[in-house]
Amino acid sequence: MYCDIIDNKIVNPSNITGSREFDIDYTYYISCAEGYLVYDSEQDKIIVNSEFKENQKKKEILQEVARYEKKLEELDKKRVRAICEPSIKDEETQETWLDYYNTQVKELRAELSILKETIE
Repeated sequence: MYCDIIDNKIVNPSNITGSREFDIDYTYYISCAEGYLVYDSEQDKIIVNSEFKENQKKKEILQEVARYEKKLEELDKKRVRAICEPSIKDEETQETWLDYYNTQVKELRAELSILKETIE
């Protein structure tokens, strides 16, 4: 199996040879497709991507940020309902549902800002 090199990325596994192609097996290609291996034009060979782990970590953090943003969106809907239909959540403390949701939002936003700082 062969692969093409486009913009220093390994693409298009095929059985057809070409000008900038390298003979690889399919398992090797999968590693390339995931970004673990890249083409180094200076050395004219396929090498391990030194930024792979960093890129994976950023990708995971961005997914976590998306989860937090979704939770915040769900809480916003609950807060709107709590404003429209005010009621007491805890009779002993007189905490309302709005107060409860606002506390959760504040905590989530604090955690979200910490996550966002790690990717900057």
